[in-house]
Amino acid sequence: MDASQAFPSFLHSTSWVDSYEGSLWVKVLGLLAPTFPQPDSAAHVEVWMHFSVEVFGRVASVVLVGGFTAIAVLIKSCCCPDRHPQSLPSAKPLLFVACLTFSCAIAGMIAYSSFGVEGIKSVSQEVSHIASDLETAQLQGIALRMLGNTLSDTLNATVPACPLLVKLQASVECYRHIVDRYSDDIRDLPGRLDVIHQPMKTVAEWGIVGLSCPLIFALLCVTAILFVLWATRRNAGTSIGSCGYCCIRILGPLLFVPAILVVTAATAAAFGVGLATAAFCQDPDTNALSWLRAPAQTDMAMFYTLSEYYIRGSGSNPILDGLWEAQIKLGEVSAALEVVGPDCQSSEAVQNLTRTVNATQVPLRIAVDLWSADHVYPYYRAAVHEDACKTLISGVGWLVAFQLLVGLCCLPALTGMVDKFFTRWVRWHNGPARQGD
Repeated sequence: MDASQAFPSFLHSTSWVDSYEGSLWVKVLGLLAPTFPQPDSAAHVEVWMHFSVEVFGRVASVVLVGGFTAIAVLIKSCCCPDRHPQSLPSAKPLLFVACLTFSCAIAGMIAYSSFGVEGIKSVSQEVSHIASDLETAQLQGIALRMLGNTLSDTLNATVPACPLLVKLQASVECYRHIVDRYSDDIRDLPGRLDVIHQPMKTVAEWGIVGLSCPLIFALLCVTAILFVLWATRRNAGTSIGSCGYCCIRILGPLLFVPAILVVTAATAAAFGVGLATAAFCQDPDTNALSWLRAPAQTDMAMFYTLSEYYIRGSGSNPILDGLWEAQIKLGEVSAALEVVGPDCQSSEAVQNLTRTVNATQVPLRIAVDLWSADHVYPYYRAAVHEDACKTLISGVGWLVAFQLLVGLCCLPALTGMVDKFFTRWVRWHNGPARQGD
């Protein structure tokens, strides 16, 4: 067979590669995200350190703003207005901000669970499918190796009865060498993928709990405020009403300030994840190859070569090339048996050899199908283009937006309004205007 038959054009085409367009949150967070390391420089630790420092610098700005906000709330809670109110304070503005805080916290948790956690789970599922296919390919490699040995033994046993078959020994040995190399090449791939898959499963299981807890903390703060407000208004002018005022004076530094700090810390963490993801999703195809060249990814040469083939449609696929070459050698053996078989004295031995060749073709076809780009690329497109760079980053983006609104706007405003309202409420009921009634 000529070269064009040995390596068909579909092995080196790019027909399966889809174009990518970043989502809204990729574009928004991308305005703040640093540039992701490029493949030609990704092997250097300094490049990744620089990228990490840039992300950390942006995250630190959120932490600083949150810290200053918490300090301002703490200072405000220690100050009391001197003048007495001239009218009964209204609770409507306070209730509005409390409801807004409550709504934003609920919306943040719903958005993150609907998009962020769902995106993580979807990526994990796609990686699970790839892991399952790799295990299947590994089993097919073992089967091909065993059938190759059986084919060689059967041929060697048949040669004395049919010397004409001796010319097939070179093709069979070449076939055995190819399938042995295939089995060795993919032996470690499932374990290397598991290094990626296990952290994803952990994040998928605990991500909603870890990033939703701060918003739950904020909900507890709002609930505490509403309860104290209800108790104070219900028992106006009594000792219980004054007790509610004391509770609020204590809740400020002991509950609301920690809540602001916790929400800020969670926001900073989510913001860092969002920035890193947005930087990656600016050009996920190129950046995926950069990640595979990172210093932490040792002995990933085979993974990188395969990824470049499937993601970009460039380079070669050594596994598919080898499997196609194995098919050619097996086809040569099968064709030779049809020509030489009738001239052999032992037809039973030739039939056994033919059955072995036919049995070998089944796992070989399965392996070729498993490694075809039409089978592999949809996993990548779903996991990276759709799940990570659309669904996941949307969840993280909405979570950051709502957490910023709750932690840096609503909670500080609510704390100040609560303190002011209860101070004026107690002073109104204890002041000269009220006592003269």
